[in-house]
Amino acid sequence: MTTTVKSKMLSATELLKQKLTEIKINGDREKPANYITQEFQDYGMRLAHRLGDIKNKAIYIRLSKIIPRAIIEDAASFVSDYPKAKDKGKIFMWKYRQLLGEYKAKHPEFKLPSTRKPKKEAKTAAEKLPKEGRVSSRQTKARQGMQDNYKLL
Repeated sequence: MTTTVKSKMLSATELLKQKLTEIKINGDREKPANYITQEFQDYGMRLAHRLGDIKNKAIYIRLSKIIPRAIIEDAASFVSDYPKAKDKGKIFMWKYRQLLGEYKAKHPEFKLPSTRKPKKEAKTAAEKLPKEGRVSSRQTKARQGMQDNYKLL
């Protein structure tokens, strides 16, 4: 009996070693989800897994933060009707844009928040001049040179 238990244990350890080498080779290690702290992040990650589009998880997290859930859920349920689709992410985005257009037509006050930083206003010529009390390095060198000339007199 002890030989059969040992053989089973060896086969189990061999299987474990084999699985670990497969994981190392394929890179299929699951990373801990300790960076998810908000509910919308969790929802976006679940949506990315549901669509099989993990590489674009940031898009789904961003959408789950700013878009009403009803639109996202409708688009995701539309995708689930196509189980043989090669790229469910494309179908989701197509349906999402369509549903968002309908939502904007019904709710004209809805606007997506801008993700771009506002442009800085151009400085006028007067603003480009150095302020009083603030001297550039070129001016300090010139002043030091003049002070040295006065010391010689």
